[in-house]
Amino acid sequence: MHSHVPTRSHHQLTHTYTIIPFNKHNPNPSNTTNVRYISLNTIFKTHSTMQTTMMGVKRDNMHTNIEPQQHLRDKKVRDLVSDKRRLVEVPYTATLAHTMNALVANQVVAVPVAAPPGHWIGAGGSMIMESDKHTGAVRKHYIGMVTMLDVLAHIAGNSVDTSCEETNLEERMSVPVSSVIGHCLESLSLWTLNPDTSIMDCMEVFSKGIHRALVPLDSSMENVAGVELVESASSYRMLTQMDLIKFLKGHESDLKHVNDRTILELGALVEPIFGVTNHTKVIDAIKSMRAGSLNAIPIIESINPVTEDHSQLVNVNLRFYFCVIIVSM
Repeated sequence: MHSHVPTRSHHQLTHTYTIIPFNKHNPNPSNTTNVRYISLNTIFKTHSTMQTTMMGVKRDNMHTNIEPQQHLRDKKVRDLVSDKRRLVEVPYTATLAHTMNALVANQVVAVPVAAPPGHWIGAGGSMIMESDKHTGAVRKHYIGMVTMLDVLAHIAGNSVDTSCEETNLEERMSVPVSSVIGHCLESLSLWTLNPDTSIMDCMEVFSKGIHRALVPLDSSMENVAGVELVESASSYRMLTQMDLIKFLKGHESDLKHVNDRTILELGALVEPIFGVTNHTKVIDAIKSMRAGSLNAIPIIESINPVTEDHSQLVNVNLRFYFCVIIVSM
């Protein structure tokens, strides 16, 4: 049996960010050189916490319509994936080049990797299987998830000498995709969400740093709601943080008590923030993101292009910045 990547708690995963200029002493963003991140994870946690709190508030004290909020609380994960396309996946024997083509062709940034059952230990110790709907016979085992950041981290490599990177690119792209799983922190685990999980519980899970999870359309796990490492189903759909954001956007009227608050009131600002300079090579930026377990970094203006070390992360709050981000969602 092939041993794969070690278990890593979803509490340890990194954030997905949007960059904004910020200065609490200066309300005009155009005049500030300080910068903060808005964390989607924190926003999900705030939505989930506030919705839970609202459940215990008396109707007389409510300033918003309670019926739409109850309707939102009754929504399940299955409602978010009912119209999603079939799962995009790659076999464990696919080369990294073929995997990259699949990502680009389907306009996604992550794909699960499928292998024959009984030969692998899934990422994080997961056992997520696809089985025949009628006989229950296991057809394949999803052994992990490969993201675009895993691909880029593999291409960047760990070598200090970058003089032969171009000549090694073809060789790097020819490796089996199974060898790339776990290059970055998030792909050290593979998660499923039971279709009967509530939207509130889903927000809580995604607030922990999980960016995506597989959702079985016909789960074999009874009386289970939430995130799981063990599952067997005849088919799956991918649910991402962005799917949840789009869902919440479509239910703005139900979330007025949250959406009317400022970013500061939500506590969605994250610091400290580290970035790279505008003279940093792309390969060094990717290495820095991998080393720091970061999915996004701002690009800031170099103080001294000649003497500054552009291969290292720098503290963004102490510097001027360009409003540019490298992102892997």
